[in-house]
Amino acid sequence: MASVAWAMAVGTSYNELKTKAERFFDQREWASASAMYYLMLDQEPKIAETYGHAIVAAGMRDDRQDQLRLMREATLAYVPFDSVFNEVERVSFSLGKTDLYEDFLLMVKAQDPWMTRTVDQRLMAYYSFRRNPQRTVEYAQIMLQGMPDDVGYLASLAQGQAGLGRWDEALATWKRILEIDPVNYDALLEIGNYNYMQWERDKRCGECRAEALSHLDRAQQLHATPYVARMMLSLEATHK
Repeated sequence: MASVAWAMAVGTSYNELKTKAERFFDQREWASASAMYYLMLDQEPKIAETYGHAIVAAGMRDDRQDQLRLMREATLAYVPFDSVFNEVERVSFSLGKTDLYEDFLLMVKAQDPWMTRTVDQRLMAYYSFRRNPQRTVEYAQIMLQGMPDDVGYLASLAQGQAGLGRWDEALATWKRILEIDPVNYDALLEIGNYNYMQWERDKRCGECRAEALSHLDRAQQLHATPYVARMMLSLEATHK
């Protein structure tokens, strides 16, 4: 079918090829869709969206070599690789095939080591989105090796540590964020929330109450919300 589609489409305009490609893709005729994308790239080799769809179609055919070839061709055509990754992510997710995006990233990392840091950053974000705390911690630690004071990487690390129930480590990481960025709202809220929950379990914990009030008050000054206001009222009421 793919060879027939290819033969029938040779000499067709780009917009007509795109229409055919979209139809084949929607019908999940992956080989025929791939044939259209190849012809589209012959005419317009600098469009990230086309590479994204072509890479996903190749992935659905379980053709990793084709995926790698397409990624390398995009690079040689000076298409920003972040744009290609973005398209692969978007298209994979739209199909409900998030693992295809993960597998593609891992394959690129293994085959083209010069892209390792870019791929590691994306894997960290992916595992955070998928709520995989073990992998989130692993890749956050990798990223922090090169940029130990990056607040975003530290936030991902803390999120993973909390997801694993390693609260002492998560609290230490959030406090490290506040050393770097004293007005980091998310870190203030996380520490405040944690101490509030500890205080709710044991109202005799004066240290928990003080820590919760201190951090929640600073968070509320930065961005007032009814949620934080209610917690602060509860904490303050018990001290009157």
